[in-house]
Amino acid sequence: MSKGRLVSLELNNFKSYRGVQIIGPFRDFSSVCGPNGSGKSNLMDAISFVLGIRSSQLRSSHLRDLISTGEQDASVTAIFNDGSRDWRFSRRIGSTQGSDYSVDGRSVSASEYNAILESHNILIRARNFLVFQGDVEAVASQSPKDLTKLIEQISGSIEYRAEYERLKAEQEKAIELSALSFHAKRSVNSDLRQFADQQREAKAYKRKADEREGLMQQQILWKLKRIDVQIEEDRSKLRARYTEADDSRRGLDSVDAELKRAEQEHLRALKAVRKAKQTVREREDARSEQLPKIDAAEERMAALQKAMFSQNRKIRELEHELADNKISEYERDLDRLHVAEARFEQQMKDRQTTDLSDADYDAYRGLRDQADKALAAEKEQLDGQRQRQRILGEQIASLQQRAHDEQMHRQALQDSLQAAIAQLHAQEENVQGASAELNDVVARAQKIADERSSLERQELDLNDKLRETLEELADLGALEAETKKEGRMRALGISLRNIFPGVRGRVVELVKATQSRHDAAIQLALGRNLDSFIVDTEKTARDCIEYMREQQTGVATFLPLDTLAPKPLRAELLSIGKNARLAINCLHYSAAIERAVQYACGDTLICDTLEEARELAYTRRIGVKVITVEGTIIHKSGNLTGGQTPRTTSTSSVSMADVEGLRRVQDSLMSQLSTLTKKRRQLAETTVSALEVDAIRARLQIVQRDRDAAGRIVDGLREQIAALEETAQTDLAAVQQRKSAVDRTVDQVLAVVTARENDLFRDFCARLSLSSIQDYESSQGQLRQEAARQRATFAAHRSRLENSLSFEQLKREETTSRLAKLRDMHLRDETALRDTQAQRDLLLDGVHHAENELAEAKSAVTRATQTLDERSVNVDVARRSSFDKASELDQVLSRASNLETAIAKSLNNAHAILKRCKLEEINLPLLRGSLDAVPLEQTGSRQQSLNDMIESWALQIDYEELDDNYREPDEETGNRLEQKLQDVDLELERLRPNLRAIERLQGVELRHSETERDFDASRRAVKLAKEQFNAVKRKRLQLFNAAYEHIAGSIDEVYKSLTRSSAVPIGGTAHMSLEDSDEPYLAGVKYHAMPPMKRFRDMDQLSGGEKTMAALALLFAVHNYSPSPFFVLDEVDAALDNANVERIANYIQANAGDKLQFLVISLKNKLFHKSDGLVGIYRDSAMNSSRSLTVDLAKYISA
Repeated sequence: MSKGRLVSLELNNFKSYRGVQIIGPFRDFSSVCGPNGSGKSNLMDAISFVLGIRSSQLRSSHLRDLISTGEQDASVTAIFNDGSRDWRFSRRIGSTQGSDYSVDGRSVSASEYNAILESHNILIRARNFLVFQGDVEAVASQSPKDLTKLIEQISGSIEYRAEYERLKAEQEKAIELSALSFHAKRSVNSDLRQFADQQREAKAYKRKADEREGLMQQQILWKLKRIDVQIEEDRSKLRARYTEADDSRRGLDSVDAELKRAEQEHLRALKAVRKAKQTVREREDARSEQLPKIDAAEERMAALQKAMFSQNRKIRELEHELADNKISEYERDLDRLHVAEARFEQQMKDRQTTDLSDADYDAYRGLRDQADKALAAEKEQLDGQRQRQRILGEQIASLQQRAHDEQMHRQALQDSLQAAIAQLHAQEENVQGASAELNDVVARAQKIADERSSLERQELDLNDKLRETLEELADLGALEAETKKEGRMRALGISLRNIFPGVRGRVVELVKATQSRHDAAIQLALGRNLDSFIVDTEKTARDCIEYMREQQTGVATFLPLDTLAPKPLRAELLSIGKNARLAINCLHYSAAIERAVQYACGDTLICDTLEEARELAYTRRIGVKVITVEGTIIHKSGNLTGGQTPRTTSTSSVSMADVEGLRRVQDSLMSQLSTLTKKRRQLAETTVSALEVDAIRARLQIVQRDRDAAGRIVDGLREQIAALEETAQTDLAAVQQRKSAVDRTVDQVLAVVTARENDLFRDFCARLSLSSIQDYESSQGQLRQEAARQRATFAAHRSRLENSLSFEQLKREETTSRLAKLRDMHLRDETALRDTQAQRDLLLDGVHHAENELAEAKSAVTRATQTLDERSVNVDVARRSSFDKASELDQVLSRASNLETAIAKSLNNAHAILKRCKLEEINLPLLRGSLDAVPLEQTGSRQQSLNDMIESWALQIDYEELDDNYREPDEETGNRLEQKLQDVDLELERLRPNLRAIERLQGVELRHSETERDFDASRRAVKLAKEQFNAVKRKRLQLFNAAYEHIAGSIDEVYKSLTRSSAVPIGGTAHMSLEDSDEPYLAGVKYHAMPPMKRFRDMDQLSGGEKTMAALALLFAVHNYSPSPFFVLDEVDAALDNANVERIANYIQANAGDKLQFLVISLKNKLFHKSDGLVGIYRDSAMNSSRSLTVDLAKYISA
């Protein structure tokens, strides 16, 4: 049965169509063509407008923009035939803001208008029958989420989205409230037990706090006493180190003089080697000039030989291809097809024994049209009643299935009830047994817990000491590496100054910060130039680099004063702020090297705080690098760098004795930890009793919860069983009664329709001896359809064979031409190969002569190098002596620096202890003064004694208050004090009483009863919310899956139909997949298309034409799910070549017919040739309006 078609359009002052114009009639496959700007897309807008599309989707912001210029109103009328009669759908724009709708001249509302359209399967909300300009590109590039939204619109599942999200939120909220109620209930039960215990712990906590305060006072006095003794020992050692350093400096000066003499002799020998090597380089250059030419000639010969080999292979392939001739095969296939067509037509004539003559058939069509018009209302009523009949039948089956499911559900509930009662009895027996066992295990568990706590404290202390030892070892390793590098750079500087008079030294040795607090910032400002050497001239720098290369002494940067061109400092940076200054102004240096210092520092600024640096860099945007005194850098680009450790400038070295001592401490600590681990492992084997306590208590709680839950489950199951028994059969009886009434109505209407049709066709059937008109239509109608399908198959096959034959003929001509060109190319390459071989032989003779001269020059280099090696040995001996003396001095200075650091660290520790006493108000016994005099920042000399520092604050500590057991300043005494303090801290940490436990106890009891009620109510709410949400979820999932499965099942066949050709008859491949198969509407739907003869790629990597073909396949597949009577396409072939346009045309031609009508706007001739009708759009300049011409191509095709 035909689903309807768009017959024509009546436009009145719509956009470029001025006045009243009728466009049509439209055929099964109509093409709309015309020049650009003629109004083709306005026709697409007119169709969309009359079908109810909003103005924002019609390339207009307001409805008034759709009216022709100078006119007051506009309207569009679509004449639609549904197979029985014509419908007139009209939409008009007047002086008001909105638009008016009418159907067959009757004014209707927008919703009623859409409802009538949807009754003909024209779904405005899905808009799956309109493809605008640019829609194809949008479909090809849409995301998986967008494709999901499209399927939801097509399937109708989007109507459940709001309710789904609301019920899901309600379910999640109900579950969250239930969880909160459960946790609140468990928390209240725990509080009831805890508050009673906390009363007893409060008094014990107060006693331990007083004990801790006394121990802390003793520990502070012991630490200060120990620091005082350590500082005095370090100051005595420091004075001895200063005397030793003076002796080492005098020995180093003597060794450096001898080194300078040896290096001068070495320099003279080095210059002789350089001169000999220069001669070798000149000879090598002469030879090297010829070698690239030889290589080029050989590469050219190889390329020509490779090309000739490839040409021979291609010539053989083309000759083989010419031998394989398919033209005669295709000609034989065409002959066989013509024979099969003739045989089929003869068979159809033989089968049409009862076919009507043309006059009888015209009479039949006239009577059929008369019957359809007369019985239109009855048939529409019959279709509606049959639809209701089908729906009610499905409802009855669903209710019967639900009744069966409810019966099974009741039986399952009964079984669950019996199991819950049995479980409750078992849990009560377990509670009694666990209570008796718990009392026996508690005593043993407490004893084991005390032993484990003691072992954990010891292990924690040993791990802290081991970590400190490992950190010290790591620091010593880094310091050793830095010291070795510094020593190498210092030795290199001494050598360069002795050999080359223009070397002044390294930047780090020639500059010094004006204030010590700027040291870190200055190092970061100088950056990579910190170890650079400053020299007088560029020549000196080159000589130094050559010397370092010969000696292989590493890499260094040189700053020649004669060629450096530092940027001038900006005037505004000289007074940029109160606490900001140029880095160059924070340095002491000689005026002779100012140019190099300015180059190294640039316009970098140093600020006291990070806030000031941010103000300059981000707010004022001065455009220079800013560094804080703590070492944070804000670069010109705005990047922030921090956490850097400035390089130490001390000359301290690492003592192997210190390293070995730390390693012995590490081994000792590891041994003690191993012993503790064994003890803990032995203790773990006896901790079964403690674990049993926790397990029994947990089991008691679980059994009690299970028992309460079983009781609630029993009540809930009984309520569910009662509710199911009440509503078991009520709904089924009502639906069966409604279906019986509908069955009677269908029989009555069908009888009326059959009787009236028999009356109309009585004379016709009697004249032709037909039993009834219904029997004739059921038999002969099928025969005509079968004949039409078979003829279309023959036509398609004949077209494919003719195209293949034409392709093979063109291919043969092209192959013959290519073969002639390849043979000419092979002859030219063969001549070029002989010329290149002669040129290479001439170049080889010149290279042999250059190599003889090079051998003589290398002999001279060997003799000069032997002399240089002898001088180098003398320099190495002197350098090792100098380095040994410098290392000895560095070690002495390093030990002195370590002592200074140790003294400063001890003073800092003492100051930190006193500052802590001041800030935390610890009662430190004093003979004189007050802790208020202790400053927050330490001041004074790094080498003063502890008494001098304390005296400067007018303080005197009373060490007599120190207990006799703690007067010895050794490590063991400190460990005993620390251990006692840790024991007390652990005891305090364990107690932690709640001082408000008593007053909160009554409130907790009241909360206990309230949480019980809240928990029961929340559990019932969760159950109800889950049931409602799952019902809506099932409806939405069913609708979505129905649409998806239909589209996914047909997309591959549609894409194959669009992409198959004679070369690739199987076509391409397309498929869809779900990102989430459980709830696909929440995730994306992925669409992949693989064109013929192509590997798999993502959609965005396909060409424009391939994307268009894939997008059209998707649009056609989506349309097939809920097909509308017609399909309108606006220039969807713009990005396609002729071959793809022809495939699209073939697909549309194959699918156009009674069930589907195509209206295509296009500029491609390939599409016009396949159409049943043409609608030409042109511009009438005189009327300033678009006009149309309609041509029916069916008669030309049949002719």
